[in-house]
Amino acid sequence: MSYVCKYCGRKSSIPFSGPCPKSPHKNHELIPEQPQYVCKYCGRKSSVPFSGPCSKSPHGNHELMG
Repeated sequence: MSYVCKYCGRKSSIPFSGPCPKSPHKNHELIPEQPQYVCKYCGRKSSVPFSGPCSKSPHGNHELMG
């Protein structure tokens, strides 16, 4: 199984937590890799993990969900 950080899109084959500059709590938050992602704040859909500006997010970036 592959995992991806929902804030920066970094991929890993093992679950891990490490520093993530785009996360509001400064650590990667991994979710299982999916064929499509959606931002839980604005609903933007993407076929690749993304993080970028989101005007509806309290921390300013998209937050991915599978």
